[in-house]
Amino acid sequence: MWEDEIVAVRDVPGIHRIPLSPACIAGMSILDDRTVTLADLAVCLGLPPLGRDMPARLLLMSDQEKVAGFVVEDRISRIEASPENVLPMPEYLKTAVVGSCVLHASELMPVININALFGRIQKADREPAMAEFVVPSAAPTDIESVKSVRVFSAGQQVFAAPAAGLEEESFPPGRITKLSLIPPYVKGVAPHDRKVFPLIRLAQLMKLPKAGMESAMIPADLSGAPFGFLVDEDGGTQFSRDFTIEPLPPLAQSLWVPTAARHHGALLPLIDLGMLMSPRHSDIGVPLPDRYHPDSQFPDQFRKEEVVVAEFSLLGARHALPRAEVEDTVPFKPYRSVPNVQPIVAGVAEHKGELLPVLDLATVFGRRSLAQPEWKMIVVRNGDFRALVITESYYGERRLPVDQQRVVPIVLPHSVVYGCYPDKDVVRLILNVEALAVHFDLSLVKSFLGALSKEMQEAPAEIVPALLPEEYMVGEPVVSATVPKGAVAIGADTERLKAEEAAPARQDAEIRVTEEARAETEQAELARREVEDQAGADDA
Repeated sequence: MWEDEIVAVRDVPGIHRIPLSPACIAGMSILDDRTVTLADLAVCLGLPPLGRDMPARLLLMSDQEKVAGFVVEDRISRIEASPENVLPMPEYLKTAVVGSCVLHASELMPVININALFGRIQKADREPAMAEFVVPSAAPTDIESVKSVRVFSAGQQVFAAPAAGLEEESFPPGRITKLSLIPPYVKGVAPHDRKVFPLIRLAQLMKLPKAGMESAMIPADLSGAPFGFLVDEDGGTQFSRDFTIEPLPPLAQSLWVPTAARHHGALLPLIDLGMLMSPRHSDIGVPLPDRYHPDSQFPDQFRKEEVVVAEFSLLGARHALPRAEVEDTVPFKPYRSVPNVQPIVAGVAEHKGELLPVLDLATVFGRRSLAQPEWKMIVVRNGDFRALVITESYYGERRLPVDQQRVVPIVLPHSVVYGCYPDKDVVRLILNVEALAVHFDLSLVKSFLGALSKEMQEAPAEIVPALLPEEYMVGEPVVSATVPKGAVAIGADTERLKAEEAAPARQDAEIRVTEEARAETEQAELARREVEDQAGADDA
């Protein structure tokens, strides 16, 4: 803060703590024979409060007002600051009380506008001032105009970004000044080229699973705003002769990762840094379901004529797909993960010259497959939707007469399950991969959790707590009820259970809904009885 904005620096007389007072109020004291209120400067700036037993001083702001000033730690020093060493705080981090920094001994010191802060306290505006973290609006990068890219690693993964706006050289971050009330992906600020650069932890901003070393800073100018992007390693600038740019499939695209650069055979997600730092957008323009046009005939054939399905293994249990939607099966191939996608999208891989999304259907059950080299991938096609589905084993075709075809006795959104069929003492699900992929969300996971058989729960897989509703604790069985012969091992939110649609069904394969919650509700019991009654009527 500027010295001339303070009336005086004084010793702190005894402070009397006021019960139930706001955190920013340090207490009351007797100052020059009058009772005054003292504010805690640290709390007013969003920092931890001054310790009760810590030596303190008083920054006197007024000898007339009821609020006299701020108490601070007893570590006050005076430095000379020439005008050229007073640097403006970037708009991204500027607040109502911190608008500049002083560069001293290669370190940035935020300058507190103590008068503005004192005015806020007098007006009982006790919430710390925060930055808006807004970047000047930027249009998505025109991929056709990209002539060079910058290759770098972050979070132990290699990426690329259009080189426009990035300085040629990267630097060690140097002395970093921490700030309060900033997002976790902002490490602080550092000086560069006589400017204040917010340091952006790319791995954390992109929500990568690993943090990385963050040993280098790539300075950037985004629409006139300075940023320093922290990366593990700077791979330098590559020119058009050394790379090609390919669009990612819609399932793997986002506003700031629409494409990938192929560089020396490696596929590198191309990060649009301007879009990454701009205000968040929920989609890439056209809603994902509208970007695919499925044309499967299976819904029209099911329960009307004999159908053919293809069985495969998922979490140790058999499931099925319409055989007409299976284009091919291929050996398991390496794939590249892509940030900012739904958990069901494990990454992308090339198949016959086309980039396809790689889907891990285990995420529908709150798991993530631990893929092995001997596994396979199923090439699924449904209209213009194509994807590679990870599977432990592919069992081939199975014909289903009409009298074996069943509807699922719960209401699932978007027809993510075509139906089911009995197989000895269990019932197999026929999955709609396209609908599962484009409509994936946490409510869908909750609907499928009850379908976890004991074998699926014990299958080698990584449990993903972020996908599990709170009532499903890791390590507890998801399905506790036994499944009788001919019953469907499916659980659902009991508030969404509904009776099965009228359908032909044999009495020895009557469908019974198992509970997913801790207790069976009246609605679930009603649904079960309606299914049994319908099965009996059809048999009669």
